[in-house]
Amino acid sequence: AMHIVIRHIRHFVIAVVMMLPVLIAPNASGAQGYPVNEWTSSTYGFSVSYRTDAFALQSEGSAAGIDLLVLESAVGWFSVEAMPAVMTIDECVQVILDDVYASEGNHELQLPVADGIGLIRSTFVDSSGYYSDHTVRIDCRMSDEGDYLVRFVHSVPTDQYGFYEIAARDIRASFRPGYPANNPLPANVTDPDGTLEVSATALGPVPASTADEEFTLLTIAITVTSVSNTDALLETGRLIVVNAGASVSHIWISNGTLFADDDIVVTAGTSITGHLTFAIPATMSDVTICYQHVSDANCTELVRYDLGTGENSLPDPLPRIDPGR
Repeated sequence: AMHIVIRHIRHFVIAVVMMLPVLIAPNASGAQGYPVNEWTSSTYGFSVSYRTDAFALQSEGSAAGIDLLVLESAVGWFSVEAMPAVMTIDECVQVILDDVYASEGNHELQLPVADGIGLIRSTFVDSSGYYSDHTVRIDCRMSDEGDYLVRFVHSVPTDQYGFYEIAARDIRASFRPGYPANNPLPANVTDPDGTLEVSATALGPVPASTADEEFTLLTIAITVTSVSNTDALLETGRLIVVNAGASVSHIWISNGTLFADDDIVVTAGTSITGHLTFAIPATMSDVTICYQHVSDANCTELVRYDLGTGENSLPDPLPRIDPGR
């Protein structure tokens, strides 16, 4: 049984959707990396993109100045609601928090409401002894002109939050492509749109373990050099093998220091080298490594590798990527 808090909010959202006429379904975008669909608000004209490997369209509609998109994952849901700007972004968050507090269960605010962001965790034990633990994140954003609000709500079991929040973050970020959205950058990163020059060399596959004979492990050396005047943030999980995904392990070296991280701050004028290991399906013969962008479905191709011959080729000239969140 689903947590009563999540069910309560979800029914509120679905009830609104059912009163709205159905819009045209979003168009599927061709992609080298994660496949995405795009949804456009019919009233306000903005678009957001969502990964179809993480979320599926449940319903959408528009009525009385409110546009609503509801997506579902394997374990939770995500909604995008656009409305007239008749309240502040913090009040926009509080509406959903009040709905959570009004339901049964134990509710704990994980972050104080500020800058249009709220995060609440709820636990509940039903009469049969079933225990559930859910996290709801609410993000409200004002349009640049100040004429409408967009409210993003992500509901997911707490133990799955980290995985699905990566895809949820991309939806929010696509509202303003290249803008850091709701994800605070390290204090020394002043330009989330810094441009990086990347080169990559395939170091070759190694025999898979007996437990994973269907996979080959391929290690790629990637050197990233900042070519902007400011520091830039590199999200290492976006360095992917097309149709295989992100690396299963990685380690980076900068100025003689080894470290492993999901987010790498590349300081202006310096470079950083990483060794990333990918689990490649044994049926793959040609591998393409690329950098998956936040705001669209495309990847900047970094290197191609032939598993049969061991030969790799680099784009000419070497690509520059925009790592903006």
